[in-house]
Amino acid sequence: MNQSITINKTALLALLALSAILFFYFFATSSASADFWATNEKTGFDSDNDATADGEDTFTEVNTNGIDLFNDADVDAETGLNESNSNTGSGSTDSGSIGVLGGFANEFNLNVSEYSNSWWGESVGAENDTTGAESDNDATAEFDSDLTVVNTNDALLDNEADVDGNTGENEANSNTGSGEVDSGNAASSTVESNTANGNSVMSDGSVMNSLFSALARNKKTGFDSDNDATTDVENDITVVNTNSAEFMNDSTTLLETGLNEANSNTGSGEVDSGHASGDAAIINDANANSVDIEVGGIGDNSMETENNTTGAESDNDATAELDNEADIVNDNTALLDNDVDVDAGTGENESNSNTGSGEVMSGNASSDAMIDNGSIFNHNSTSLSFGSGIFSLSAGNSTTGFDSDNDATSSLDNDVTVVNDNDAEVTNDAEVTSETGLNEANSNTGSGEVDTGNASGKAEISNDLNVNETTIGWPKMGDLSAENHTTGAESDNDATAEVDNDLVVVNTNDSLITNTAVVDVGTGENEANSNTGSGSSETGNATAWFGIENTGNGNFTLVE
Repeated sequence: MNQSITINKTALLALLALSAILFFYFFATSSASADFWATNEKTGFDSDNDATADGEDTFTEVNTNGIDLFNDADVDAETGLNESNSNTGSGSTDSGSIGVLGGFANEFNLNVSEYSNSWWGESVGAENDTTGAESDNDATAEFDSDLTVVNTNDALLDNEADVDGNTGENEANSNTGSGEVDSGNAASSTVESNTANGNSVMSDGSVMNSLFSALARNKKTGFDSDNDATTDVENDITVVNTNSAEFMNDSTTLLETGLNEANSNTGSGEVDSGHASGDAAIINDANANSVDIEVGGIGDNSMETENNTTGAESDNDATAELDNEADIVNDNTALLDNDVDVDAGTGENESNSNTGSGEVMSGNASSDAMIDNGSIFNHNSTSLSFGSGIFSLSAGNSTTGFDSDNDATSSLDNDVTVVNDNDAEVTNDAEVTSETGLNEANSNTGSGEVDTGNASGKAEISNDLNVNETTIGWPKMGDLSAENHTTGAESDNDATAEVDNDLVVVNTNDSLITNTAVVDVGTGENEANSNTGSGSSETGNATAWFGIENTGNGNFTLVE
């Protein structure tokens, strides 16, 4: 069973690593090295000039998975219920062994999205150069990148496994000779394994790639001219991952090798019951979201605005803006109801009222129940990086004209919102019963002897859920400068360079866990009474073990 547990605990991580059997895979790429420029150069007197460079890259993906799954297995294995009664000679029953091995393995609902966008290896800019007197000049360069990924998984799994194995309830009664019962062994091992609901979003490369630069400039503007140079880059990222899992697992194992009778024989009565071993496991892993987005690149990047050599009484605006907005929402909901009942019995045998001796020997009984609610249950992992390169901003007005109005503005605005929400309601019930006692060897003419086997019971419940991990790497800033240099008489000059980083991380974990473990192990309550010969009762060892481990509700945030 340990191997099954290991496989299950890594199943969902393997799915997210693109190695699952069931997956939906989408890969989109738009790779180009391009300059986006808008330029008005050497414009005429009283002219009206517009230059626009407009680029747009949009990627939208919507994945929706839904599964309603019902598994029902019913195993009834019988080698007992044999009779060898009222024979003139001896009566003998010998039942065979039972072995049951089965399980459910369910893996569903995986969305994997990989998006690579590397439009820029160079620059984007807008420029008015050598404009005419009284002219109106607009140079605009814009690029919009929109990434929208919406993943929704909904899983309803209902598993029910019933195993009934019986080699006992045999009779060898009222024979003229001896009565002998020998029941076989009964063993069962079942596993219910569920893996569902994984979302992986990977995006690399966007507006701030290697050697990216943005420039807005008014250069040599004419008298009384109106010049606007605008460079605007917007990067919008929206990722919404939603997982809903409702698992109902029921596992019942009933193994019996006892309840045998060898009574009222003229000869001796002998009962030898086989061993009973029951093993049942329920393993759940579900609801994992992995988001890995890299906005920037590795090279040095820059944004520059400049009004240089402006004309008298001219109005000059140079604006460069880079807006990065990322909204990432991860939501996991889990409702689990796990019930395991394992009952193994080798006792309750009778060898009474025999003319000879009465002897009962019951086999060993062991029961093992395990409920494991995953190492990655309700797990959100978000990594957002603005690259390892250096980003520099500068704004300047240089050699401005008489009575001119000059504005140079460079701004970098990063808005990141990460919302992680986990909600888990878990109910675990594990009940284990192992019985080798309750045997009788009474009222025999000869001796009465009872020898019971060992009884062991083990119940284990493990919950590991609700973890949020968020890593944000802000852009590494280089030079930040704003300068007015050699300004004209009666001119109005504004130079502004701004960086604004806004980060909101909201983590919410809500858990309601109810664990119940009942272990009942018995080797006693045997009888060897009213025998003409000796009465002897020897009980086996009884061992009970239970463990309940709960781990969860962890939030880990790293901002660099």
